[in-house]
Amino acid sequence: TWVALVNAGNGFLKDKNTDSAVVLFRQANEIYQGEPNSYSSMAVMFNSMGQADSAIVYFRLAVTSAGTDPKTAEARDQSQYNLSALLSNEGRWPEAVAAWQQYLAWKPDDVDGKKAYARALRADGQPDAAALHWRRYLELDLGSPWARIARSHLDERDGGAGTGVDEGDDRP
Repeated sequence: TWVALVNAGNGFLKDKNTDSAVVLFRQANEIYQGEPNSYSSMAVMFNSMGQADSAIVYFRLAVTSAGTDPKTAEARDQSQYNLSALLSNEGRWPEAVAAWQQYLAWKPDDVDGKKAYARALRADGQPDAAALHWRRYLELDLGSPWARIARSHLDERDGGAGTGVDEGDDRP
């Protein structure tokens, strides 16, 4: 069955035998396309191999295969988060903005998602929208190092001195 193929593929992946893992995951997906975890496993594998474009394709397939089934919502959400983060890391800002919007539609209170969405908006040349989301982020997080970064982005936008935090170095 497809479950046995996915399990065996995960075993090969754990042993770093990626060629065999891909074959089994693809066979499982031919049998049953409604299971996001094999697509997600392939996406993670491709990303770890430095093949971001392939990883993006498979994260999208994982999200699509999960659909709206409540049983696969957690896997869908995690795949959407990973897709959004990968698009951001690749500097594909318009796609990242859309991906983060979708993620936050499913997980509206996710603090990390709000922060990443604001960063993507800013990088995509949407400073007003980014400021709105930095403010929303600060409603949920006042004291972490990320809150300091959010305040610095707002200070810079509003003409304050800011802290000189570089857009590519949003680390606490």
